[in-house]
Amino acid sequence: MGSRLYHIDNAKAIGMMLIVASHVMPSAMLSENHFYKIWCGILASFYMPLFFMLSGIFESRLSDFKIMKRRMFKLVKYCLIFYAFGIVSCLFMSDKLSYPVIYGRVGTIWFLYVLLWLTGIVGVVKNKKYSLYAFILLSLGGVILSYYDKSLFKLGQALLCLPFYLFGYYAKEYLKCPHFNYKVAGLSLMGWCVVYFVFFKEQNVSLNMVNQDYLAFYAEAIMGSLFVIEVCKLFQIKALLYYGKNTIIPMMVQMTLLVFIQRFFEAHSMVDYFLIAVVACVLTGLCIPLFRNRYYDLFS
Repeated sequence: MGSRLYHIDNAKAIGMMLIVASHVMPSAMLSENHFYKIWCGILASFYMPLFFMLSGIFESRLSDFKIMKRRMFKLVKYCLIFYAFGIVSCLFMSDKLSYPVIYGRVGTIWFLYVLLWLTGIVGVVKNKKYSLYAFILLSLGGVILSYYDKSLFKLGQALLCLPFYLFGYYAKEYLKCPHFNYKVAGLSLMGWCVVYFVFFKEQNVSLNMVNQDYLAFYAEAIMGSLFVIEVCKLFQIKALLYYGKNTIIPMMVQMTLLVFIQRFFEAHSMVDYFLIAVVACVLTGLCIPLFRNRYYDLFS
């Protein structure tokens, strides 16, 4: 496996599969299903914060402008690649070319915008004298923007998710450790259960929408993410590691594939829902070699 951290790749893979599942469009009947609503609530409580936490792990300790510029350039390149993918997929599916339709094909591209903001903000601030105070003020700014439903070109989402990214950054030494800690796993699961069942209300980080208590929102998301990371230390599956290593591709192609699948097969029940999610996860994995293979790598 080289020097890669298998549990981090596991966590990215599982998190990505949950994101794909969350984007399966239910029928009107299924959308009112009690189990479906609980399932969507569980996913919404941690699955996007998990990815920001995992991204923070790989933020360099050094204040190196060249490293920051290289990371930001890669993110811009990813945006361009997947916008092009959105255009091609619209042409392939004979859909009208328009910004809303193309954006719908790569709707999760907002994640790259937020990472771009976070990379720049943390890269500039992290080693300044009063960086901790600055991060607290910026995070409070994110809460305020979220409370008033303001995005400001995804800056609102970036500042809202800044604590998750910083948690990954400051706790990276522990999070990188591959040894399972049953106490952390147990306590994080129990803590998540308590906070979820007491405080949770519908939310959508991509829309900068948090309807519950903000402290509960952060605690619940961090504990849920910690539990997933700990559990992922218990196993290694080659296909899963490959999927986790390349999650940027499933993240960005999933919407097109889900639209295509659901033109032929709708989710009228939870069985349909999970079947569509599984098929979409497999297909997104099969798309990886289209972008990265031994002959060329669009991301290199």
